[in-house]
Amino acid sequence: MSVASLRRWRRKTLRYRKERQCIDAWLSAVDRAFDISPDVALEVIKAQGLVKGYGDTHRRGLTSFNTLMQAFERYGEAPDAAIRLRQLHDAALADEKGETLKQSVGEWQPEAPAHTADDRSRIAVKQL
Repeated sequence: MSVASLRRWRRKTLRYRKERQCIDAWLSAVDRAFDISPDVALEVIKAQGLVKGYGDTHRRGLTSFNTLMQAFERYGEAPDAAIRLRQLHDAALADEKGETLKQSVGEWQPEAPAHTADDRSRIAVKQL
């Protein structure tokens, strides 16, 4: 029996189901990122490239990808989100153990968004 003949069973495997869930979550994140900015969306799209291979390579890539997605969920609307996500992506590729990525995530303190006139009026009302 050749490996190609097993292709029809792939959709029944646990790994396939997990990969589909991950892909669906990523596509949802891409949609949300486009609502924020095309640049942020591009970085979310490129993050999927971290996941490749099998075994340890796949696990490390998936861990890095999940770290980037968590950073997007937490800080995706920050003014510097696209730049920072690009830096995190580069950090994920910098070393196998992921230490550079962990350090970079720990250093990310997003810029506070500028308050609009409407925000300032709500703040003033709260202070009364």
